Amino acid sequence: MEFVAFKDEAKVLEEMKELYEESFPAVERASMRWIRRQARTQHADLFGIYEKQKFVGFVYLIYHKDLVYIVFFAVARELRGKGYGTKILVALRKKVAGKKLILDIDALSDMAADAEIRVKRKEFYIRNGFVDTEIRVCIYGVDAEVMALGGEIFREDFEGVLKQYLGKARYYAFIKFE
Repeated sequence: MEFVAFKDEAKVLEEMKELYEESFPAVERASMRWIRRQARTQHADLFGIYEKQKFVGFVYLIYHKDLVYIVFFAVARELRGKGYGTKILVALRKKVAGKKLILDIDALSDMAADAEIRVKRKEFYIRNGFVDTEIRVCIYGVDAEVMALGGEIFREDFEGVLKQYLGKARYYAFIKFE
């Protein structure tokens, strides 16, 4: 797996934009302008992921101390269920060796229209070594569960990541912990 940074290659943005829009509901998406701006800083990266020069997915990361927050991660639709998600996570762990990985997923709910997908997503991350941190948060009105890999994560850790990523004004306006 090859990680190509948006900072280094503009085609990454073109290839990931359609996948981004089809993979994440509008309410969960950040604007492309925001992502591009953040990905130009030392605290974030937007990587297109390639295998043998073929686009297979993307990952958008935020760095904070010894943490790497996987904000967005998607595999090309035609490659899902073929092991690419696991391959990408294995490669990502090597790329950020020594750091803890954290991510949030839609909270499990029997009432959700996509309840089955939510369960499968959580099972996928568990199979790949992530654990449920028991941290629950509402991000821009979406209830989420926080998962981690590589060490224990506390609410304060995730708060720090979100404050850095969003800025304090957005953090206090749009983030609510249970």
